[in-house]
Amino acid sequence: MDEAQKKLLLALLKGEGTEHPDPSLGCIRRGLCCRQNPGWFGPGEMEKAAAQRGMDPDEFVRTFCIVDSVEVEGQTVHVFAPLKLGRDGQPLREPASLADRVYKMFPGPCIFFENEGCGIYGARPVECRQYICTNKPSQNPTKEGIGRLWLQAAESSKDGAS
Repeated sequence: MDEAQKKLLLALLKGEGTEHPDPSLGCIRRGLCCRQNPGWFGPGEMEKAAAQRGMDPDEFVRTFCIVDSVEVEGQTVHVFAPLKLGRDGQPLREPASLADRVYKMFPGPCIFFENEGCGIYGARPVECRQYICTNKPSQNPTKEGIGRLWLQAAESSKDGAS
């Protein structure tokens, strides 16, 4: 992370410089959400991002992802998410580890936020594709909604195995 990125990150963490120049434009790829908290992958998406990087899924997870979780219908659902980086530009947790409560509390830029853009844009997570910073929170994807996708995929694979 260069000095300009560190300065911008510190300003964003303080809540400075977040005004949208024209909310009617929707997403204008400023990277505000990318600098705050990575989006979660939906089922099958991490594999596409791994392929884009020329990696197998296991290597991709062990290099770039954390396993996060959410409660859905009384069940803990685990999902893959890109790692957050700390102020030093290093991952806040070990790759492929489980996200703890402290990790979830702190903002941090996505490990794929590179050169003022997304390093996996063509294979970015569902949350990133559907999130628009000018939307009301109720109009954007939720962690529970993405967890539901994973739960549905697990149930579908059980049904297909029968």
